[in-house]
Amino acid sequence: MKTMMKFILLSAAALAAVVIIVCCGALWWIQSSHALAWVQSRINSRIPGTIAVEHHRLSPWKPRVDLHGVALYGPRGAPLVGFDHFFVVLDWWPLVRGEIRIEQVLLTEPWADLAVHATHGLNLSAALIPDADGKETESHRPDQSGFPLNITVQDFRMTGGRMSFTAPDDSSRLNATEITLSAAGNIMDRSGSLDLKMRDVRFNSDAIHPEPASIDLQVRLDGGRLVVSAFNVVSGQTEARLSGTADQIYGSPKVEGTLTAETRLEELAKVFGLSASFSGPLKARLTVSGDAINPDAGLVLSVEDSRLAGQPVDRGDLSLRLQDRQVSIDPLSFRLADGSVTLSGSVNLREAFPENLFSSPTDIDNIDYTLDVVQDIPDFNPWVNRFIDLSGRMTGRWSLSGKGVTPAGISASLSMSGSGQDLMAPGMDRPLNADVNLATQMDQGKITIASIETVSDGLELAGDGYFQIDDQALAGNLVVTAVDLAHTLAVVGLPFVEGACNAALSVGGSLRQPQFSADVAAKNLKIDAYTLGNVSIKAAMDSEGRLQLTDLALQNKDSRVQGHGRLRLLPQGLGIDTTYQNALELSLENVSIVLVLRNKIMKRWVWIHRMIFSILIMHKNWEMKKVAIHQMMKW
Repeated sequence: MKTMMKFILLSAAALAAVVIIVCCGALWWIQSSHALAWVQSRINSRIPGTIAVEHHRLSPWKPRVDLHGVALYGPRGAPLVGFDHFFVVLDWWPLVRGEIRIEQVLLTEPWADLAVHATHGLNLSAALIPDADGKETESHRPDQSGFPLNITVQDFRMTGGRMSFTAPDDSSRLNATEITLSAAGNIMDRSGSLDLKMRDVRFNSDAIHPEPASIDLQVRLDGGRLVVSAFNVVSGQTEARLSGTADQIYGSPKVEGTLTAETRLEELAKVFGLSASFSGPLKARLTVSGDAINPDAGLVLSVEDSRLAGQPVDRGDLSLRLQDRQVSIDPLSFRLADGSVTLSGSVNLREAFPENLFSSPTDIDNIDYTLDVVQDIPDFNPWVNRFIDLSGRMTGRWSLSGKGVTPAGISASLSMSGSGQDLMAPGMDRPLNADVNLATQMDQGKITIASIETVSDGLELAGDGYFQIDDQALAGNLVVTAVDLAHTLAVVGLPFVEGACNAALSVGGSLRQPQFSADVAAKNLKIDAYTLGNVSIKAAMDSEGRLQLTDLALQNKDSRVQGHGRLRLLPQGLGIDTTYQNALELSLENVSIVLVLRNKIMKRWVWIHRMIFSILIMHKNWEMKKVAIHQMMKW
């Protein structure tokens, strides 16, 4: 019996020794370079890329894993991602309660150089995922059931990170350095916190070139409530700050947040490569509240002592409100030199988006809108002195109401009334008053000008017409009566045109084959130093491009020029049809051409007309039928 007991004890001791030796050997082998090489070879045999680890360390007594110098290389040997040091410390005892507790995670100097190639996609995916037909089978679908164990991370820290991302064809590139991150979380409790800092973020693309930025993000999750304590972005002179909350994020989220931003317009112009002149401060505030899929929102923008595309502005304000899919503009205004231009109105999105803003629209042409623009400018000169020297008071109103946004679906009407009082420009001997009225509408792709009227001192203009978008058909009439051209045209910078004029113009056909007729009669017409006298022109063009000059008459005292002619234009205005019998007939009576030129302007004017006249004479299909000169005299 004693012999049997002794044998059992010796066997147990030997077995224990073997187990200890095996465990120690396994522990020693696991931490050896041979084991590391074996694990790496097994992984690298299953992926297109290559994983390299400098050295590692495992501690089973206080579960800890250390990895040093880890890097993933692409199929062509390019380094993609990696880190300098990673260690994780676990706690054994919570496993009995079904919890994996990670006490500490430290990741130092991680890096990533990511790029998307036009043919191979993301370089990281190409390094990890073998080529496959992309078909997903039942056996490879991820398990959608919940994880059986809870995972808790008590302390996660990342320091000294950097990353880069390059879009296809190098169209844009992102670089971020000095990245730090701290986090903690509990999966079963749905709680956690995250604090991210990126101190040097640089982004460049073909379209925008922002200044280097820094980013701070602080987020907390507490059950179904997500709290963004701070999300701050600072780039050059631009600062943006976001804070807010989202409740019931696993059901029907309710959001509430505020975004504020301050920047300089000149910096934004530089970022977006705008060539026009922009300067001055810009402030913005956006608030959002309500259901995430159908929120209420408000936007306020303001500029002060600024330039917008070169236009000076004392102050500009925009206030937008979104409530239950209806946008209210209340208002958009610009102020300069005690004058103002104000836009107000509303846009109704409810019929186009009957469920919510993020659902597919039933018909985008169900959007309806009303807009009003009111201008009240006591002194017009500061508003337009970049283009023209014009002063006076301007008032007016534009009103637009309708439905639809596509050319075929728009049904809208536009009316405009404007008035100018005491308008003065260089070359005017007295102020001018003018009134303009316009009524137009668009329906089923047809733009109709019901009426356009302009009345001023010495000028009356009236017209109507239409344009069909699909087949480009058009028709219109315009009648002009001007008893004093110099007084009227001085407002638009043409004070050197003198005389009186009556004109009637009709157009028809289409843009590809236009037709028109014109009847112009002017009395005592003078352009700068050139006295033309009485002028009469009657012309018409048919749909085939045949232009008929039925009457051309100029009379200055006893000097007369009369003529008529014809020519045909190539389709779409590509030139003169040389195969057509083009002709011009002129009759000159008591006319002499003065070749004594006294200034450069006169030389240029006569040179141009000589050139045109020479071209007409030399053209092989032009026929000068007769020129009757009865007596030479000077105009």
